[in-house]
Amino acid sequence: RFESQNWVHSIAGNRFLSDGHRENFATEEASLNWAANWDDGATRLGALIASQATNTGLPGGLNLDDFQTRPTHTYTPNDRGEGTLDSLTLSAETDIGADWRAAVDISRRVRAVSANYVASGYTTDSHNRTTRLGGRLWWEGELLGVPQTVTVGLDQERWTEDRLGPFISQRSDAIYARQAIEISQAWTAFGGARRTVIERNAWGTTAGLLTASENSWELGGSYVGVPEHKTFARVGSSLRLAKADEFICYVQYGGCGLLVNALLPQTSNDIEVGHEWAMSGQKNELRIYRSEITNEIGLDASYVNVNYDPTLRQGIEYEVSGDLSPRFNWGAGLTLRGPNFALAQRQATISPWSLRSWQIFELASEFRKNNALPSMHKFNRVKEYPVT
Repeated sequence: RFESQNWVHSIAGNRFLSDGHRENFATEEASLNWAANWDDGATRLGALIASQATNTGLPGGLNLDDFQTRPTHTYTPNDRGEGTLDSLTLSAETDIGADWRAAVDISRRVRAVSANYVASGYTTDSHNRTTRLGGRLWWEGELLGVPQTVTVGLDQERWTEDRLGPFISQRSDAIYARQAIEISQAWTAFGGARRTVIERNAWGTTAGLLTASENSWELGGSYVGVPEHKTFARVGSSLRLAKADEFICYVQYGGCGLLVNALLPQTSNDIEVGHEWAMSGQKNELRIYRSEITNEIGLDASYVNVNYDPTLRQGIEYEVSGDLSPRFNWGAGLTLRGPNFALAQRQATISPWSLRSWQIFELASEFRKNNALPSMHKFNRVKEYPVT
């Protein structure tokens, strides 16, 4: 990381190795990114260029007996896959007067994935391109003597998926608003809502069309009783759309159009409570969460994306971090999770690799602290869109 007048530049790299908790699921991943930021106090500009390469085994599906007796087994010991991901992100933020600020973000991502399914005797090759544009305005000030922040914004996303035959495109447009109110020095409350409209098309072997619209919302607040301690809570709903790089559409399994029409947006009702505190130079955070999910998107035994029956994800997460020196920091986390089907007759974990307990220790340089790509193995419950 180096600085020059109003500019800050940083370069970060990451290498990730895992055995995947299954036979033929070993994964090697490497990434490199460069970030540049310019800030004169009133205006900020940013750019991020990132590249990532992955090579992994493909263990295939399991039947119920295997899952219960030998969950690490694979029937496809020689199947392999690899992929590349390149992206560019540009951002800008500035004052526009009367306590208002404006920001815009635009990103472009290109991904290529190929796989050799030796056991089944075929190969796949896909290329997808995603463009996202986001703009927002926010006001910070006092209304009737109460400090508050009001945010309004617009998100647009377009992606295409080319599988050398079937071709899919998806577009989503969303507007949102959020307000946070500082009720007192100790209490803060917030609320917001988001409206999203989706359209997905498929061409090729079988044509298909899906249109949908969803509303999501959130309410929450925090309380600071003593210095360095904060308790917070949030309740709301979330939305998650199928993404280009995970939208599996193999003609062998029923045709592209069938999956386009069948794969619905994922929604959830969420609740989360937690507490943050600082002690002896360390930052700590403890969270308890519960998400009741409808149409959760995930892989079935044939490695085709489907909507699951209603699912329930709940757990406890704890994270701690601190500084070893001005240039190095450390972090550790522990999570206990219980991903289950919500229906009583299907009380089983959703997948063999959904662990109920998981630990990780991380030692990072200043590059990670300031801006680098997020670690691929950080906590990730369910990919979703909250209000903002």
